Amino acid sequence: MVKERSASRCSMRIDKGSHRFTLEKYSLCKGIGRGNPIYGSSFTVGGYQWTVCVYPDGTPPNTTVGDVHEDTEHLYLGVCFNLRSKSEGVRCMFKVTLLDQSGMGNHLTDSMFDTIPSTEPLLVNSTFSVGYGSFIRRDVLEKSSYLKDDCLKFEFTLGVVLPSETEIKTHLIAVSKFDDVGVNFLCLLETGEGSDIIFHVGSQKFHAHKLILSARSTVFESMFATLSVRDQQEMVITDVEPRVFKATLHFIYTDALPDDEISLMEGYAFGPSVPNTFGAKLLKAADQYDLRRLKVICESHLWRSITLNSFAEILSVADRYNASELKHLCFDYATDNYADLTELGSLSYLGKNCPSLLAEMTDYVSKRRLLYLRQMKKEPLLTRMAFTLNIWVGSRTEAVVHTCFFVCVCLPSLVAIRDSFPIAFLGIVVRYVTILYTCFMGISTDDGLANNHLVKGNA
Repeated sequence: MVKERSASRCSMRIDKGSHRFTLEKYSLCKGIGRGNPIYGSSFTVGGYQWTVCVYPDGTPPNTTVGDVHEDTEHLYLGVCFNLRSKSEGVRCMFKVTLLDQSGMGNHLTDSMFDTIPSTEPLLVNSTFSVGYGSFIRRDVLEKSSYLKDDCLKFEFTLGVVLPSETEIKTHLIAVSKFDDVGVNFLCLLETGEGSDIIFHVGSQKFHAHKLILSARSTVFESMFATLSVRDQQEMVITDVEPRVFKATLHFIYTDALPDDEISLMEGYAFGPSVPNTFGAKLLKAADQYDLRRLKVICESHLWRSITLNSFAEILSVADRYNASELKHLCFDYATDNYADLTELGSLSYLGKNCPSLLAEMTDYVSKRRLLYLRQMKKEPLLTRMAFTLNIWVGSRTEAVVHTCFFVCVCLPSLVAIRDSFPIAFLGIVVRYVTILYTCFMGISTDDGLANNHLVKGNA
């Protein structure tokens, strides 16, 4: 009789997740007071809901933190994690990275993971936060390359220690996964064994295999089909940088990017301009060689890095290299931030460098505005009034300012002239009511309202 063999194993595991957080207009966040945070959106790690927050003036006293400085002469910026889910206790570890925006990759990182096993996980519940109360001195931060265009960029990594799991196996033979396939193909690329084509890119040479390149890219397939017998062994590439071409070959052979290139792809720290970043150059190569998955990866990284300051250049890059999904997301971003983009001059940049793209985007935003206004027909009166005022003025903040100005300044002045100049008073009131009616109830004039908003933004 054959005896059945089995084995069991019990182990703890860490479920990791990362969250990127961009803090724009940092200068306006200073002075909000110690213990007052700026929150990011919620995310899930280990089955629990979490949020991250930044304390421009320091963390509150009830925060479980590391790296606390008893320094009363300087202010420190604090960073924390908050558990949103109800739980008696969750054991966790974390890492916080403040991204260097000079392009040099000198990120500021503080991590509990680097000290395993000497550091034990922290037990946290929803009553207090965990993080670093003295992450960086504010005066040092404001003179560093971590702050660029009044913007800070963080990457938060959280590891949740999950309960032990018992695994029972009825055999002890491990079945290999397909992970080795990429490794084996990468060895072919790196050793050049069996290569039948040499690419000259700048001062570097790359040995490759026509069959693999043709299978992955229709552009390479067509390129090799047109090669003469004399040129079939070597090819000169002049419009792609060596490092970008190397990363492209790596992706073709392994369907992944090397870790070093992923760091450059993050696009957190744009150099002189977005088109000169590694991510944009790799997007160009992906479009040039029809590598659709690589193209989507590049679009994703560029989208994660979008800000009001980088919007115009990212949109122009998306249009130039046929990144349709990124372009559509940029149009939605413009719809939500039209007034701010106008104020920063982003639309002027597009008008000067990409006039047809600006016209296309303006048409898209206008149609979206009209759609919103027409949907308001079915909404209650108060909802319609608030929404339309927001569209008319350009943003919620401006709506509040204009409303307060009218109530506090204009209305008292009108009351003062009511008795002396009744006709003028009546005319002003009628005119204002007409404006309100046009804005709040003006479904019949929604085309003009949306277009007026765009004209206001372009002025």
